Amino acid sequence: YDLSKLPQELQDEFKLSEGRPGKETGVFQVLRTDSMECAEESKVQQSIEQSSGNTMKPSDLKETEDEIAYRCLLEEVQRTFVHLDQGSRGRVFDPRSLVEASACLKLEFDIWQQNDASEFAMKLLDKLEVPLKRWSPSHFKYLEHTFRLKQTKQKLCKECGLKTNREENLMNIDCQIRGKADIHEALSTMCEVEYMEGDNKVFCDNCKKNCDTILRTAISALPDMLILSLKRFDLDYNTFETVKLNSRCAFDQSLNMKKYTLEGVEAVEKASMSDGDDDNQAYIDPLSVLPDEDYEYKLAGVLVHHGVAQGGHYYSFIRDRSNSDGKQPDKWFRFDDDEVTPFDASQIEVECFGGKVKKETKWPNGQVNTVETEQLANALMLFYEKVKPTKSYATDNDNDTEMGETAESQADLVMTTGVDVFEDDVKRSNTVHRSHAFLFDSEFQRFLRNLLGIAFHTDQMIDTIGESVVPDTPILLDAWHVPILELCTSFFFDVLLHSVDQSVLINWTKSLSGSLLSSPVGSQWVVHELARRTATINSNWIRIFASDCPEQASREAAMQIISYSIRGALKESKEMEALKKWTQSWTQPDLHQLCVNLPVSQVDDLNKIDAFEASSLGILIAHICLLLELAPRTWQYHSDLCVLLKEIGSIPTAEGGDILRHALATAQVPARLISLLLREKSPAQLQAVMPGASLSHEISEAIMRPYTTPTAHVFPLVNSVGTNTGANTGTSSLTSPSDHTNTLEAIAVIVGIRGAKNAQLVIETGQVKGIPMFDLTEKAKEALTIVFNECTSQQGIMDQKDVMNFMNVYGIDTVPVSPQRVTNMLTKYGKDSRHLTVDGFLMYYRDISQSNTIQIRSDLHTFGFRPDLSRRGKDTRIYAVGEREIPYNAIESVAIDTFSMMEAQPFSIGPYAEAGLASIHLYHVVYFTDSHLTECLLAWVALHQDTSRLLVETLKALYTAQGWGNESLQICTTILMILASLPNDRQTERITAIMQSSEKLYVRSSVGCGLLVVAKELSLAQSSQQYGADYHNNRAIMDRYIEAIKDLQKVRPIAKWMSDNKPLWEWIDQWLRSDSSHSYPNRGNRPTHQTLFDHQTHSDSDINDGLNDSEDDDDDFDVTADGYGGGTVIVKGAGIPEVNGSYSSNNKKFDDVARFTKTTFWQGREQEFTLFRCVLSNGTRRWYISIIPIGQKPGTNKDMDFYVCVATGHANEVPQSHNWETAKEYGANPPPIIEWKSDTSSMQSDDNDDVLIDQRVTSNDEYDGINDDNTNYDDALMEDAVQQ
Repeated sequence: YDLSKLPQELQDEFKLSEGRPGKETGVFQVLRTDSMECAEESKVQQSIEQSSGNTMKPSDLKETEDEIAYRCLLEEVQRTFVHLDQGSRGRVFDPRSLVEASACLKLEFDIWQQNDASEFAMKLLDKLEVPLKRWSPSHFKYLEHTFRLKQTKQKLCKECGLKTNREENLMNIDCQIRGKADIHEALSTMCEVEYMEGDNKVFCDNCKKNCDTILRTAISALPDMLILSLKRFDLDYNTFETVKLNSRCAFDQSLNMKKYTLEGVEAVEKASMSDGDDDNQAYIDPLSVLPDEDYEYKLAGVLVHHGVAQGGHYYSFIRDRSNSDGKQPDKWFRFDDDEVTPFDASQIEVECFGGKVKKETKWPNGQVNTVETEQLANALMLFYEKVKPTKSYATDNDNDTEMGETAESQADLVMTTGVDVFEDDVKRSNTVHRSHAFLFDSEFQRFLRNLLGIAFHTDQMIDTIGESVVPDTPILLDAWHVPILELCTSFFFDVLLHSVDQSVLINWTKSLSGSLLSSPVGSQWVVHELARRTATINSNWIRIFASDCPEQASREAAMQIISYSIRGALKESKEMEALKKWTQSWTQPDLHQLCVNLPVSQVDDLNKIDAFEASSLGILIAHICLLLELAPRTWQYHSDLCVLLKEIGSIPTAEGGDILRHALATAQVPARLISLLLREKSPAQLQAVMPGASLSHEISEAIMRPYTTPTAHVFPLVNSVGTNTGANTGTSSLTSPSDHTNTLEAIAVIVGIRGAKNAQLVIETGQVKGIPMFDLTEKAKEALTIVFNECTSQQGIMDQKDVMNFMNVYGIDTVPVSPQRVTNMLTKYGKDSRHLTVDGFLMYYRDISQSNTIQIRSDLHTFGFRPDLSRRGKDTRIYAVGEREIPYNAIESVAIDTFSMMEAQPFSIGPYAEAGLASIHLYHVVYFTDSHLTECLLAWVALHQDTSRLLVETLKALYTAQGWGNESLQICTTILMILASLPNDRQTERITAIMQSSEKLYVRSSVGCGLLVVAKELSLAQSSQQYGADYHNNRAIMDRYIEAIKDLQKVRPIAKWMSDNKPLWEWIDQWLRSDSSHSYPNRGNRPTHQTLFDHQTHSDSDINDGLNDSEDDDDDFDVTADGYGGGTVIVKGAGIPEVNGSYSSNNKKFDDVARFTKTTFWQGREQEFTLFRCVLSNGTRRWYISIIPIGQKPGTNKDMDFYVCVATGHANEVPQSHNWETAKEYGANPPPIIEWKSDTSSMQSDDNDDVLIDQRVTSNDEYDGINDDNTNYDDALMEDAVQQ
């Protein structure tokens, strides 16, 4: 792929946080040139010489890489504590720079992953000693005195009494807690005595031989801060994996270490030797001779780990030690990331000890279930502070000598504590935090909003659902009003949109929207400011909130304000005239170059905007074109730009909407949106002029770079210090269905389709247990109330019959519902479980809105409502046949409605947009995003441009569609129905082309692509074939064409054409008359062979589960109660001989139709073969011949399927005689032929059954699917066609 054709990406601008000279604290590293380094070094050296007269340069320091890393770590630790100590109240510190510096600790895992906190603490203290020992010996001594303890391992010879001590310096005590009840047991284990005797004797230096020896360990020197590490992470020797021990380990808030010290051990030993044999001597604690205050510790903090060995969360409980006098009770706090909250020390046992906890669950029947689980949150490290700290911290001579050796080397350096270096950073961070706190303060925000309300009376311009109401006349403004609007708008974009308080955003958006709509001058200022900022990077409001901002609420609010600003600016005549001139500048002869080069016209000088010599709106449109070209490569949230285009594209004509839409169309915005939808499938002419927007997903993903949100866009109130706080969000070029929805709506409104903007159906009313709850908007309630009133047979109520008609007759469900479902609905939402009022009806749809707004929109579409909830005219929804009123098919109604609103197109959308709209690939993308809006767009295309290419592409796509009920088949059928339904002067020409097009089906084909032409050819080929390889393929294609013709018959123009041209299709009549639709007139737009939407969606097993819960239920259900559905099925001609034979129903059902079974031997075992119908996860139904495992219900993936056939889904359906196919795993060719026979005994038992069977069974006992009831929808269509 030639990447040079792509437009150049927009520049990024990064601001490095200012830190110490040469030590940037941001995530970016400054690359300095040699001249910069020399100049800086010279400047530093000069200042040193002037201050002290020293001649040593900083570059003369001799440090290894490890020493440099340890010094940087010390600096970051110091920086952290300076910020924590001097930072303003309420500000938190970002420790990422400290984490990065900790890489030198070489922990077990990566520094950005969870590590053992004890390991981190010990390695941190160990590495800090290195720079402290060299650069600050006094602080090294303090660190050593505070944390270092000495552990002595003593060897005592039992023969000569020689004691040998070996000391070891430690920073903590590792406590093995496996099997230990408390911390004292763990410490006692450390001090256990070990006797070395026999073969384990130890050599004595005094005796010069191996002697019986006593080995013991004790603490010889205690620190001021004692750290106990509880070894909760251990190795499981069965699995050799690290596990966490969550067992209980208790500890007290005070700890006496006397008996664990060397002095204590020796005191006990001495007392035991001097006791003698006097039993009457009173017992004296041998440890009492040692003063308690020298060994007493008080708990200062607890580090808790919540989780498992592989991951979790750390937090701490810390005692406030500022109250050292002990007169006031201790205060404890919980430190959890950026939250510091008070803590009750009495809860330490519950929060820190670990162990098991019991949870009780009480069931509705009164039973209580108790479950014992491990507590995952428990103490990992304990910090004990010495009650009487040691005053002196003199060091050994060795250490003094070692540190003294560095004195000469650092004598020529200017030394500093480091605090003064960080003070400027702290002051700057505190200042930024205070300013942010002020700007985000609710009182200040309320003050600004009140100023806006006083100036523009915004509180009077907001309706009940939060939409701004356009005032009839602009408000008369005083001189101070517009500056207030400018101030508030800048505050909104630069400050408020970075807030996370959604309620504040909503209120501000309402007020600012009303102000802009009432003030064209103010709106004009905002538009001019938006245009000027397009030349910037980090202050470009459109780019920030249409691409970079990660908060959806902020993006939506920004797009709304920008759209209202443009709408208000259009009221200024000068702005409108400037836009007209800008539009003319685009209509140059070389449109190709205009599209490729994305020019901002030379007259569009930003300095000429205020004089209206350049169009600010034109500059914005040109910038949007550029952003659309870059969208596949750089954006994660580009759908919000489509939201902006949708909003400004729907501005009414009376407010200048046509002028703006003309400018958008002339700039080829619709073509760019189509390219974004189609990408690499865009027509060749679009790919040539719009290479960026049509870039494929694969290429855009390959060349995309990781993207970090610039810090200039982020004002985190709680993260004002440290490294870059922008979220690291990798972009993705993949679009979601919501992206397609916004893009499709934008295309529709820009080209001028009335009613194409989807109205809001629900609003969020709150949350229940964290789950958002929704209610219907007022517009949705009004529309549904109209639907309710039209479906009632009595004033204000719907009875069971009305509800059944609502769901069946009007096509809300493609399959007739059972009476039980209607009863359940009336029980839940009805009045007295018998009648449904309008309130219950709205409550039913309110419950649906919690998870499925698509269903609500589909139902409203069925009843003639456009996407914006305006309603199509009655003459476009209903037609008369004699004295009867019959509803149009929904698709036909859309086409007629589009034709009825036909107006002279005020502008051309351009050749590129026309090419995109004529591509069938576009409708493959958008149909399942919004099928109703797709129908409107198709009707508009058929009305305003030549659709011959689209028609031929659709016919060819129908031939290549794979399988039954697939997306391509649905889309092709919908396109053909729209093209056939549009009642303009080319309607007959299109219908003839649909049926008899002579355009070649493919390059080497001699057959045309018309439906009847292909079907005729397939029928001839099928009759001349046996069971060869092509037989089943041709038969499947033939069935597909038959089904498509059946669907097309539902529109009146097709029915009339077929009535007028019956000789052309008589040979196919028997196929068209079989398996016809049920007797309910279906107003839905969904093809009968597949359900596109349903009120409930399940997986295959979920759908079929519960349809036949027990055999007893089956026995109670009479499948022949309506005189149809039972009987016997004869299977013959199957490639698996065992499948052939007679299947009986025995009054069993599944999926509300008869289920047929027979028993025979297969593979040496007696098996029951079942012929049944079930529902698939996509809503379609199939007939299967299978073996059902014992104890299982039909319709699961455990069935052994032999043969399958498509089902119509009707309540009175029996298996089809033909159209069966071989299942892949167990079936074998040829597929069977099915013959259904009624149960004659049941027919003779009821005269009504005789009538029904006579109507539904032909001379050869096969069902022809024709219902002779005069209310049948297909009959009504044909009758009307004959009358015409």
